[in-house]
Amino acid sequence: MNNKYIFFILLIFNFSLATTCCDGTYSSSTGRGTCSHHGGVCSGEENNNIYHLLTAPTNLSIECDNNQNINLKWNNSTYGLFYKIYYSSTCSSSYLYLDSTYSNYYTNIFDRCDICFKIKSCDSIYCSNYSKVVKGKNNSNILSNSSIDLDNKNLSIFDGAGSLISPNENCYGCNKDVVKMHEHNGKNSTVVFQWLYDKDTCNQINITSEENIGDVIIKSKIWNQQSIQNAKKVELNSMTPITIKRPDDNHKWTIFSITTTKPLNFSNMIYASCKTSNNTKKIENESNINKNLVNLNNHYFWSGTGSLISIAKNRGSNQFGIDKDYAITLKNNKSLTSFQWYASSFCPKLKIENVKIHDTESNIKNVNVSIKKWDKKNWSLNKCSSTLPCVLEAPKGNGYYVIKIMSDINTIKSGILSAKCIK
Repeated sequence: MNNKYIFFILLIFNFSLATTCCDGTYSSSTGRGTCSHHGGVCSGEENNNIYHLLTAPTNLSIECDNNQNINLKWNNSTYGLFYKIYYSSTCSSSYLYLDSTYSNYYTNIFDRCDICFKIKSCDSIYCSNYSKVVKGKNNSNILSNSSIDLDNKNLSIFDGAGSLISPNENCYGCNKDVVKMHEHNGKNSTVVFQWLYDKDTCNQINITSEENIGDVIIKSKIWNQQSIQNAKKVELNSMTPITIKRPDDNHKWTIFSITTTKPLNFSNMIYASCKTSNNTKKIENESNINKNLVNLNNHYFWSGTGSLISIAKNRGSNQFGIDKDYAITLKNNKSLTSFQWYASSFCPKLKIENVKIHDTESNIKNVNVSIKKWDKKNWSLNKCSSTLPCVLEAPKGNGYYVIKIMSDINTIKSGILSAKCIK
Protein backbone atom coordinates (compact mmCIF):
# COMPACT_ATOMS: atom_id res chain seq x y z
CA MET A 1 0.00 0.00 0.00
CA ASN A 2 1.55 3.29 -1.02
CA ASN A 3 2.03 6.24 1.34
CA LYS A 4 -0.83 8.29 -0.20
CA TYR A 5 -3.43 5.69 0.81
CA ILE A 6 -1.94 5.25 4.31
CA PHE A 7 -2.20 9.02 4.88
CA PHE A 8 -5.81 9.08 3.66
CA ILE A 9 -6.82 6.23 6.01
CA LEU A 10 -5.11 7.92 8.98
CA LEU A 11 -6.87 11.19 8.17
CA ILE A 12 -10.28 9.48 8.23
CA PHE A 13 -9.40 7.67 11.46
CA ASN A 14 -8.29 10.85 13.23
CA PHE A 15 -11.39 12.76 12.11
CA SER A 16 -13.62 10.00 13.47
CA LEU A 17 -12.01 10.48 16.91
CA ALA A 18 -12.48 14.25 16.85
CA THR A 19 -14.75 15.68 19.54
CA THR A 20 -17.29 18.33 18.62
CA CYS A 21 -17.67 21.17 21.13
CA CYS A 22 -20.97 22.96 21.61
CA ASP A 23 -19.69 26.27 20.29
CA GLY A 24 -18.92 24.61 16.94
CA THR A 25 -15.18 24.07 17.45
CA TYR A 26 -13.43 20.69 17.49
CA SER A 27 -11.05 19.05 19.92
CA SER A 28 -8.73 16.11 19.30
CA SER A 29 -8.66 15.49 23.08
CA THR A 30 -10.99 12.91 24.60
CA GLY A 31 -9.97 13.16 28.25
CA ARG A 32 -11.73 14.71 31.24
CA GLY A 33 -12.42 18.39 30.66
CA THR A 34 -12.56 18.18 26.87
CA CYS A 35 -14.19 21.32 25.44
CA SER A 36 -14.51 22.76 28.96
CA HIS A 37 -13.84 26.26 27.56
CA HIS A 38 -15.99 25.76 24.46
CA GLY A 39 -19.49 25.07 25.78
CA GLY A 40 -19.00 21.39 26.67
CA VAL A 41 -19.02 18.31 24.46
CA CYS A 42 -21.80 17.82 21.91
CA SER A 43 -20.42 14.66 20.23
CA GLY A 44 -17.39 12.37 20.34
CA GLU A 45 -16.10 9.98 22.99
CA GLU A 46 -17.02 12.34 25.82
CA ASN A 47 -20.65 12.53 24.68
CA ASN A 48 -22.32 10.89 27.67
CA ASN A 49 -25.53 10.94 29.66
CA ILE A 50 -24.22 13.52 32.14
CA TYR A 51 -24.00 16.19 29.47
CA HIS A 52 -27.40 15.40 28.00
CA LEU A 53 -29.02 15.98 31.41
CA LEU A 54 -27.93 19.63 31.28
CA THR A 55 -30.73 21.50 29.52
CA ALA A 56 -30.78 25.14 28.57
CA PRO A 57 -32.49 27.39 31.13
CA THR A 58 -36.13 28.20 30.31
CA ASN A 59 -38.44 31.18 30.74
CA LEU A 60 -35.65 33.74 30.66
CA SER A 61 -37.18 37.17 31.19
CA ILE A 62 -35.81 40.69 31.51
CA GLU A 63 -36.84 43.96 33.10
CA CYS A 64 -35.03 47.27 32.92
CA ASP A 65 -35.55 50.22 35.27
CA ASN A 66 -34.41 53.81 34.79
CA ASN A 67 -32.83 52.86 31.47
CA GLN A 68 -29.93 51.19 33.29
CA ASN A 69 -30.92 48.56 35.90
CA ILE A 70 -31.05 45.17 34.15
CA ASN A 71 -32.91 42.39 35.99
CA LEU A 72 -32.82 38.84 34.56
CA LYS A 73 -34.84 35.86 35.86
CA TRP A 74 -35.22 32.26 34.65
CA ASN A 75 -36.30 28.79 35.77
CA ASN A 76 -33.70 26.67 37.52
CA SER A 77 -32.16 23.82 35.52
CA THR A 78 -32.44 20.53 37.41
CA TYR A 79 -28.86 19.36 36.91
CA GLY A 80 -27.13 22.73 36.63
CA LEU A 81 -24.81 23.98 39.38
CA PHE A 82 -24.48 27.56 38.15
CA TYR A 83 -25.30 29.80 35.19
CA LYS A 84 -23.20 31.77 32.73
CA ILE A 85 -24.59 35.04 31.38
CA TYR A 86 -23.73 36.40 27.93
CA TYR A 87 -24.67 39.71 26.33
CA SER A 88 -24.55 41.53 23.03
CA SER A 89 -24.91 45.28 22.63
CA THR A 90 -25.90 44.80 18.98
CA CYS A 91 -27.99 41.64 19.59
CA SER A 92 -26.02 39.95 16.84
CA SER A 93 -24.50 36.47 16.87
CA SER A 94 -21.41 37.83 18.66
CA TYR A 95 -22.08 37.47 22.40
CA LEU A 96 -19.59 38.21 25.16
CA TYR A 97 -19.31 36.46 28.51
CA LEU A 98 -20.53 38.77 31.28
CA ASP A 99 -20.78 36.96 34.60
CA SER A 100 -21.70 33.75 36.49
CA THR A 101 -24.21 33.19 39.27
CA TYR A 102 -25.52 30.33 41.39
CA SER A 103 -28.98 31.93 41.58
CA ASN A 104 -31.78 31.94 39.01
CA TYR A 105 -31.73 35.72 38.80
CA TYR A 106 -29.12 38.35 37.99
CA THR A 107 -28.92 42.14 38.17
CA ASN A 108 -26.46 44.61 36.70
CA ILE A 109 -26.24 48.25 35.69
CA PHE A 110 -25.75 49.36 32.08
CA ASP A 111 -25.98 52.73 30.38
CA ARG A 112 -28.91 51.55 28.25
CA CYS A 113 -31.69 48.97 28.21
CA ASP A 114 -31.76 47.69 24.62
CA ILE A 115 -29.15 44.96 25.19
CA CYS A 116 -29.63 41.24 24.44
CA PHE A 117 -28.86 38.43 26.88
CA LYS A 118 -28.76 34.64 26.84
CA ILE A 119 -27.56 32.13 29.43
CA LYS A 120 -26.31 28.58 29.89
CA SER A 121 -26.61 26.15 32.79
CA CYS A 122 -23.35 24.47 33.80
CA ASP A 123 -21.95 21.82 36.08
CA SER A 124 -18.30 21.43 37.08
CA ILE A 125 -17.28 20.35 33.55
CA TYR A 126 -19.99 21.00 30.95
CA CYS A 127 -22.46 23.68 29.97
CA SER A 128 -25.80 23.39 28.19
CA ASN A 129 -26.79 25.04 24.96
CA TYR A 130 -27.85 28.68 25.10
CA SER A 131 -31.26 29.71 26.34
CA LYS A 132 -33.51 31.83 24.20
CA VAL A 133 -32.40 35.45 23.69
CA VAL A 134 -34.15 38.31 25.51
CA LYS A 135 -33.78 42.00 24.74
CA GLY A 136 -34.27 44.74 27.30
CA LYS A 137 -36.45 47.81 27.05
CA ASN A 138 -37.34 50.57 29.46
CA ASN A 139 -40.20 49.32 31.66
CA SER A 140 -39.90 51.82 34.50
CA ASN A 141 -43.11 52.52 36.37
CA ILE A 142 -42.67 56.29 36.59
CA LEU A 143 -45.48 58.69 37.15
CA SER A 144 -45.75 61.60 34.76
CA ASN A 145 -45.49 64.21 37.52
CA SER A 146 -42.12 65.80 36.84
CA SER A 147 -41.71 66.94 40.45
CA ILE A 148 -41.38 63.29 41.51
CA ASP A 149 -38.36 62.77 39.28
CA LEU A 150 -36.87 66.05 40.43
CA ASP A 151 -37.16 65.06 44.08
CA ASN A 152 -35.75 61.61 43.38
CA LYS A 153 -32.57 62.94 41.79
CA ASN A 154 -31.58 65.42 44.49
CA LEU A 155 -28.22 64.70 46.08
CA SER A 156 -28.28 63.88 49.79
CA ILE A 157 -25.90 63.43 52.68
CA PHE A 158 -25.58 60.09 54.47
CA ASP A 159 -26.43 60.58 58.15
CA GLY A 160 -26.76 57.17 59.73
CA ALA A 161 -27.66 53.48 59.79
CA GLY A 162 -29.96 51.40 61.97
CA SER A 163 -30.63 47.68 62.37
CA LEU A 164 -33.45 45.28 63.16
CA ILE A 165 -31.52 42.03 63.10
CA SER A 166 -32.69 40.05 66.15
CA PRO A 167 -36.49 40.47 66.20
CA ASN A 168 -37.04 38.07 69.12
CA GLU A 169 -35.11 40.35 71.48
CA ASN A 170 -36.24 43.73 72.81
CA CYS A 171 -33.29 46.08 72.31
CA TYR A 172 -32.14 48.83 70.00
CA GLY A 173 -30.65 47.19 66.95
CA CYS A 174 -32.75 44.07 67.63
CA ASN A 175 -36.49 44.67 67.14
CA LYS A 176 -36.35 48.47 66.97
CA ASP A 177 -33.91 51.25 66.21
CA VAL A 178 -33.56 55.01 65.78
CA VAL A 179 -31.39 57.12 63.46
CA LYS A 180 -30.87 60.86 63.36
CA MET A 181 -31.16 63.13 60.32
CA HIS A 182 -29.35 66.49 60.24
CA GLU A 183 -29.57 69.80 58.40
CA HIS A 184 -27.01 70.17 55.58
CA ASN A 185 -27.06 73.68 54.09
CA GLY A 186 -29.49 73.02 51.27
CA LYS A 187 -28.89 69.28 50.79
CA ASN A 188 -31.17 66.41 51.71
CA SER A 189 -30.55 63.74 54.34
CA THR A 190 -30.46 59.95 53.92
CA VAL A 191 -30.57 57.23 56.58
CA VAL A 192 -30.57 53.46 56.03
CA PHE A 193 -31.65 50.31 57.88
CA GLN A 194 -30.92 46.59 57.73
CA TRP A 195 -33.80 44.24 58.56
CA LEU A 196 -33.96 40.49 59.25
CA TYR A 197 -37.44 39.23 58.34
CA ASP A 198 -39.24 36.91 60.77
CA LYS A 199 -42.76 35.77 59.89
CA ASP A 200 -43.83 35.51 63.56
CA THR A 201 -42.25 38.58 65.13
CA CYS A 202 -41.14 40.96 62.37
CA ASN A 203 -42.83 40.49 59.00
CA GLN A 204 -43.19 44.26 58.43
CA ILE A 205 -41.48 47.45 59.59
CA ASN A 206 -43.22 50.56 60.92
CA ILE A 207 -41.47 53.88 60.24
CA THR A 208 -42.31 57.03 62.21
CA SER A 209 -40.75 60.48 62.41
CA GLU A 210 -40.09 62.74 65.41
CA GLU A 211 -41.20 65.79 63.43
CA ASN A 212 -43.27 66.37 60.31
CA ILE A 213 -40.80 66.36 57.42
CA GLY A 214 -43.14 66.02 54.45
CA ASP A 215 -42.39 63.80 51.47
CA VAL A 216 -39.58 61.25 51.64
CA ILE A 217 -38.19 58.71 49.17
CA ILE A 218 -38.07 55.11 50.47
CA LYS A 219 -36.08 52.54 48.52
CA SER A 220 -35.49 48.87 49.38
CA LYS A 221 -33.58 45.89 48.02
CA ILE A 222 -32.11 42.52 48.97
CA TRP A 223 -28.88 43.05 50.92
CA ASN A 224 -26.56 41.73 48.16
CA GLN A 225 -28.35 43.06 45.08
CA GLN A 226 -26.93 45.81 42.88
CA SER A 227 -30.25 47.41 41.94
CA ILE A 228 -33.19 48.87 43.87
CA GLN A 229 -36.31 46.68 43.83
CA ASN A 230 -38.95 48.97 45.37
CA ALA A 231 -39.10 52.76 45.38
CA LYS A 232 -41.88 55.07 46.49
CA LYS A 233 -42.54 58.63 47.52
CA VAL A 234 -44.70 59.09 50.63
CA GLU A 235 -45.46 61.72 53.23
CA LEU A 236 -43.76 61.09 56.60
CA ASN A 237 -45.25 62.90 59.55
CA SER A 238 -45.02 62.35 63.29
CA MET A 239 -48.54 60.99 63.71
CA THR A 240 -48.72 58.64 60.69
CA PRO A 241 -46.55 55.49 60.58
CA ILE A 242 -45.39 54.12 57.23
CA THR A 243 -45.30 50.35 56.72
CA ILE A 244 -42.50 48.67 54.78
CA LYS A 245 -42.62 45.10 53.44
CA ARG A 246 -39.67 43.10 52.21
CA PRO A 247 -39.15 43.43 48.43
CA ASP A 248 -38.61 39.71 47.78
CA ASP A 249 -40.43 36.86 49.55
CA ASN A 250 -37.50 34.48 49.03
CA HIS A 251 -34.96 36.51 51.00
CA LYS A 252 -34.89 37.36 54.70
CA TRP A 253 -32.23 40.08 54.73
CA THR A 254 -33.47 43.43 53.40
CA ILE A 255 -31.95 46.90 53.42
CA PHE A 256 -33.84 50.14 52.83
CA SER A 257 -33.12 53.86 52.70
CA ILE A 258 -35.12 56.97 53.61
CA THR A 259 -34.25 60.26 51.89
CA THR A 260 -35.84 63.65 52.45
CA THR A 261 -37.09 65.48 49.35
CA LYS A 262 -36.42 68.90 50.87
CA PRO A 263 -33.47 69.97 53.02
CA LEU A 264 -34.11 69.98 56.76
CA ASN A 265 -33.56 73.05 58.90
CA PHE A 266 -33.57 71.01 62.12
CA SER A 267 -32.37 67.63 63.40
CA ASN A 268 -34.95 64.84 63.29
CA MET A 269 -35.22 61.30 64.63
CA ILE A 270 -36.47 58.42 62.44
CA TYR A 271 -37.82 55.39 64.32
CA ALA A 272 -38.17 51.84 62.95
CA SER A 273 -39.89 49.01 64.80
CA CYS A 274 -40.89 45.43 64.06
CA LYS A 275 -44.53 44.74 63.28
CA THR A 276 -46.45 41.50 62.78
CA SER A 277 -49.49 41.85 60.57
CA ASN A 278 -50.81 40.76 57.21
CA ASN A 279 -52.61 44.04 56.66
CA THR A 280 -51.06 47.19 55.26
CA LYS A 281 -53.00 50.41 55.50
CA LYS A 282 -52.96 52.34 52.25
CA ILE A 283 -51.08 55.60 52.75
CA GLU A 284 -52.56 58.63 51.06
CA ASN A 285 -50.39 60.42 48.51
CA GLU A 286 -48.10 57.41 48.12
CA SER A 287 -46.64 56.97 44.61
CA ASN A 288 -44.19 54.66 42.86
CA ILE A 289 -41.11 56.38 41.50
CA ASN A 290 -38.00 55.63 39.50
CA LYS A 291 -35.91 52.80 40.97
CA ASN A 292 -32.53 54.40 40.48
CA LEU A 293 -29.69 54.20 42.99
CA VAL A 294 -29.50 56.43 46.07
CA ASN A 295 -27.10 59.26 45.23
CA LEU A 296 -25.01 60.36 48.22
CA ASN A 297 -22.03 62.54 49.07
CA ASN A 298 -20.81 63.84 45.70
CA HIS A 299 -22.00 61.04 43.44
CA TYR A 300 -21.20 58.07 45.62
CA PHE A 301 -24.10 55.62 45.59
CA TRP A 302 -25.43 53.66 48.56
CA SER A 303 -24.64 50.01 47.94
CA GLY A 304 -24.98 47.99 51.12
CA THR A 305 -25.43 48.01 54.89
CA GLY A 306 -24.31 45.58 57.58
CA SER A 307 -24.74 45.28 61.34
CA LEU A 308 -22.61 44.22 64.31
CA ILE A 309 -25.00 44.43 67.24
CA SER A 310 -23.06 42.54 69.92
CA ILE A 311 -25.67 43.49 72.54
CA ALA A 312 -27.96 40.83 71.00
CA LYS A 313 -26.13 38.01 72.77
CA ASN A 314 -29.07 35.62 72.93
CA ARG A 315 -28.35 34.64 69.34
CA GLY A 316 -24.88 33.48 70.34
CA SER A 317 -21.48 34.28 68.88
CA ASN A 318 -20.16 33.88 65.35
CA GLN A 319 -23.49 35.03 63.90
CA PHE A 320 -24.09 37.40 61.02
CA GLY A 321 -25.42 40.67 62.39
CA ILE A 322 -23.95 40.00 65.85
CA ASP A 323 -20.14 39.90 65.67
CA LYS A 324 -19.62 39.84 61.91
CA ASP A 325 -21.43 40.88 58.75
CA TYR A 326 -21.09 41.40 55.01
CA ALA A 327 -22.12 44.36 52.86
CA ILE A 328 -21.60 44.94 49.16
CA THR A 329 -20.03 47.57 46.95
CA LEU A 330 -21.24 48.38 43.44
CA LYS A 331 -19.66 47.15 40.23
CA ASN A 332 -20.18 50.16 37.97
CA ASN A 333 -20.48 53.08 40.40
CA LYS A 334 -18.62 54.63 43.28
CA SER A 335 -19.98 53.06 46.46
CA LEU A 336 -20.89 54.11 49.97
CA THR A 337 -21.12 51.01 52.15
CA SER A 338 -22.12 51.31 55.81
CA PHE A 339 -22.04 49.27 59.01
CA GLN A 340 -23.78 49.89 62.32
CA TRP A 341 -21.64 48.80 65.26
CA TYR A 342 -22.39 48.34 68.94
CA ALA A 343 -18.96 48.59 70.59
CA SER A 344 -18.56 46.69 73.86
CA SER A 345 -16.09 44.54 75.79
CA PHE A 346 -17.39 41.69 73.63
CA CYS A 347 -16.56 43.69 70.47
CA PRO A 348 -14.02 46.46 71.24
CA LYS A 349 -12.50 46.60 67.74
CA LEU A 350 -13.58 45.99 64.16
CA LYS A 351 -11.57 44.67 61.26
CA ILE A 352 -12.86 45.71 57.83
CA GLU A 353 -11.50 43.91 54.80
CA ASN A 354 -12.31 42.65 51.33
CA VAL A 355 -13.81 39.18 51.04
CA LYS A 356 -11.80 36.82 48.87
CA ILE A 357 -13.65 35.29 45.93
CA HIS A 358 -12.23 32.06 44.50
CA ASP A 359 -8.98 32.63 46.45
CA THR A 360 -8.48 36.01 44.80
CA GLU A 361 -8.81 39.16 46.89
CA SER A 362 -11.34 41.60 45.51
CA ASN A 363 -9.78 44.74 44.12
CA ILE A 364 -11.58 47.79 45.50
CA LYS A 365 -9.72 51.04 44.91
CA ASN A 366 -9.26 54.27 46.87
CA VAL A 367 -11.06 53.35 50.07
CA ASN A 368 -11.93 56.03 52.64
CA VAL A 369 -13.23 54.81 56.03
CA SER A 370 -14.95 57.14 58.54
CA ILE A 371 -16.73 56.63 61.86
CA LYS A 372 -19.01 58.60 64.20
CA LYS A 373 -21.34 58.13 67.15
CA TRP A 374 -24.81 57.18 65.89
CA ASP A 375 -26.43 60.57 66.65
CA LYS A 376 -23.60 62.93 65.70
CA LYS A 377 -23.50 65.01 62.53
CA ASN A 378 -19.77 65.13 61.78
CA TRP A 379 -17.65 62.18 60.72
CA SER A 380 -14.08 61.44 61.71
CA LEU A 381 -11.25 61.91 59.27
CA ASN A 382 -10.14 58.98 57.11
CA LYS A 383 -9.26 56.12 59.48
CA CYS A 384 -7.42 53.96 56.95
CA SER A 385 -5.03 54.22 54.06
CA SER A 386 -6.42 53.85 50.54
CA THR A 387 -6.54 50.05 50.79
CA LEU A 388 -8.02 47.51 53.18
CA PRO A 389 -7.83 45.78 55.68
CA CYS A 390 -8.51 48.41 58.32
CA VAL A 391 -8.86 48.07 62.11
CA LEU A 392 -11.16 50.50 63.95
CA GLU A 393 -11.42 51.24 67.67
CA ALA A 394 -14.42 52.91 69.29
CA PRO A 395 -13.30 56.55 69.75
CA LYS A 396 -15.72 57.28 72.63
CA GLY A 397 -15.90 53.91 74.39
CA ASN A 398 -18.88 51.56 74.43
CA GLY A 399 -22.03 52.42 72.49
CA TYR A 400 -23.54 52.64 69.02
CA TYR A 401 -21.46 53.85 66.07
CA VAL A 402 -21.91 54.17 62.31
CA ILE A 403 -19.12 53.43 59.83
CA LYS A 404 -19.05 54.47 56.17
CA ILE A 405 -16.66 53.09 53.57
CA MET A 406 -16.42 55.11 50.38
CA SER A 407 -14.74 53.26 47.51
CA ASP A 408 -14.19 53.65 43.79
CA ILE A 409 -15.57 51.32 41.12
CA ASN A 410 -14.70 47.63 41.56
CA THR A 411 -12.50 45.86 39.06
CA ILE A 412 -14.18 42.51 39.71
CA LYS A 413 -17.69 41.17 39.10
CA SER A 414 -18.83 41.84 42.68
CA GLY A 415 -17.36 43.41 45.78
CA ILE A 416 -18.12 42.23 49.31
CA LEU A 417 -16.81 43.98 52.43
CA SER A 418 -16.52 42.14 55.70
CA ALA A 419 -16.64 43.65 59.19
CA LYS A 420 -15.65 41.38 62.10
CA CYS A 421 -15.25 41.87 65.85
CA ILE A 422 -11.72 41.42 67.20
CA LYS A 423 -10.18 41.82 70.65
